[in-house]
Amino acid sequence: MRHFCTTRFTAFSILASFLPQSDAITNIQDPPSPRLLRPRASNVTKVGEIDATGFPPCAVTSCITSNQLSPSRLGCSGTPHLTTDCLCKEAPTPLQCVPSAPSDEDNCWYDAEDWFAGACSGVVPEINARTIPQCMQQCMFAQLSTMGCRNPTRNCFCVLDRKALLDAASNCLTGNNCVKKMQSSFQPDAWRDTICKLGETDSYDQEGYDKYIKMVHDTRIAVPVVVTLVALVSIITLGVLTYNDEGNGWWLGVPVVIFIALAIILPVEFAL
Repeated sequence: MRHFCTTRFTAFSILASFLPQSDAITNIQDPPSPRLLRPRASNVTKVGEIDATGFPPCAVTSCITSNQLSPSRLGCSGTPHLTTDCLCKEAPTPLQCVPSAPSDEDNCWYDAEDWFAGACSGVVPEINARTIPQCMQQCMFAQLSTMGCRNPTRNCFCVLDRKALLDAASNCLTGNNCVKKMQSSFQPDAWRDTICKLGETDSYDQEGYDKYIKMVHDTRIAVPVVVTLVALVSIITLGVLTYNDEGNGWWLGVPVVIFIALAIILPVEFAL
């Protein structure tokens, strides 16, 4: 009897091993979904000579683990290890590796910018207003704020969507009469790309604009004065040529002279 029970138990065990396990048991043993895992704080304390203890956990994998903060990836030469000069001065876009953009709802980007400011002792490269025409400066910096840049830092500027940024710059250029003011030579794409590749660009040649303003001022004064003098001379000349013994006839040329004068003055004033 004992041998029979043992045999039945062994057979049942073998048979049970071939049966599918219940869903309930499978679910209990399954590991939690990766989407439910919260990012862990980084245990990396140093990246080269940079203190990384406060680096945002949301960007550790994309920036530190993936070695995106290495000098070679950042465009720094002459150093095998990350230095303060490399991170804070030489690298054009050191936060390019952050997985979220300034306009995203999460705070990963802003946390990264805060960390960068701390690592660089508050010295954060910003977009120089002098690199664009004066007539579009207020508009352009307002657009950067609208697009998510709390401050016009180079880091934020260069991670913005390129097409959206160029569209905004073009709208500021045309919407503020910059083209009319002889500043159509400014190229938004060259401005953006040079800053984000080299870290900086030359100041815009404001001298040309200043010369234009002076020319407009001088022309608006000179044209009416000259035309008025010519009109007076013309009226006097007509008076002499058409004068007769009765003392009339010269005034017939006055409307013609006035019309010609206005035809010259008004287009010049509106054009400028």
